[in-house]
Amino acid sequence: MVDRRTALRVSGTLEIVLGIGHSIVGTVLFTAPQALVPLLGLIPAPAEVLTPITVPALRYLMEGVFLIAGWDWIVFGSILLWLARVPARPGDRVLLGLVLAQQVGFLLLMLVFLRFHWPAIVQIVAMIAALAAARRSAT
Repeated sequence: MVDRRTALRVSGTLEIVLGIGHSIVGTVLFTAPQALVPLLGLIPAPAEVLTPITVPALRYLMEGVFLIAGWDWIVFGSILLWLARVPARPGDRVLLGLVLAQQVGFLLLMLVFLRFHWPAIVQIVAMIAALAAARRSAT
């Protein structure tokens, strides 16, 4: 059985990596989409992913979604890394349950809308497994 601290470190680090990657890739996607062609060649992404969004309001909305989602994962990952450093407390199970719900919800969205993005799906499954192990071992 994996100890609580290790599981929290794994899940938190994966969340932060996902958040940083999402923020960087999202920014490049809207500023220089052709720079992502080699990266998108690694996954069976539809060509429409690189189609520029011509409506300014929609483009700004999508840029905001990418950045906000990226920062969301960075914040949640930071919370998990912080929890790995402090002694377990009775309220940890509730907090870890909320973060776990966020991760599961994100996985469901990925499976419905972005099935082709298998690297992120694998990473999210690993995050969920690590966080579920941490939650099981929490007081």
